[in-house]
Amino acid sequence: MTSPAAARKRQQRATRPKHSRGEQARQLILEATLRVIARGGHRSITHRAVAAEAGINFSLVNYYFRGLDDLLLQAFEHVTERGRPAIESTWQEVWASLAPSQRGDLRRRDRRESLCRRLTDIAVRYVSHQSREYPEGLVLEMTALYDTNINPRLRELAHRYRADLAERFQTLCEQLGSRQPALDGQMLLGTLQRLEYESVSNPALIESGTLAEQLHRQFAWIINLPDR
Repeated sequence: MTSPAAARKRQQRATRPKHSRGEQARQLILEATLRVIARGGHRSITHRAVAAEAGINFSLVNYYFRGLDDLLLQAFEHVTERGRPAIESTWQEVWASLAPSQRGDLRRRDRRESLCRRLTDIAVRYVSHQSREYPEGLVLEMTALYDTNINPRLRELAHRYRADLAERFQTLCEQLGSRQPALDGQMLLGTLQRLEYESVSNPALIESGTLAEQLHRQFAWIINLPDR
């Protein structure tokens, strides 16, 4: 006769989420794909290169993915989903900074200066985190957005991803009092993404102060903070 404690343990094992061997292999291949891209760009992706990076037989890449285009598409989806928590956390910090209790009366110059410094600090920390933790994702994102020879499905996915970000930046600019929030939002997003891409190839950019200077200048323009 089985004891109640043993029965409970068996039930817990039965209901515990299971990660199939196939899913583990897929994740292994996707992570290997991103590492290969980070080192040599998307043109360095081959079945053998990914398999060697993952430490598996190259036939498994064909087994789990319908060609290299499908592999790149799913790698993009994988890395954007992996980076989503950092993005959401950053936006929460931004919205908290814009709460009336935090920003105060923005008609006062000192309040606008304080908010500009705070937003610049958030943006610099975000760019630093992304370029350090997700360089392969930034390389793939840049490729998908700007390489004219990339698979159209991947380009469409990347542009949808950027459009979602652009909506948030437009809302931010509206709350900062921009007279042209859609345009300013696009310019701010463009500056942020360019600095992300540059920071991947030149990490010293973050420590140099140039990154902060450019972002501060952008926020100052939007928030109507003219030079003294």
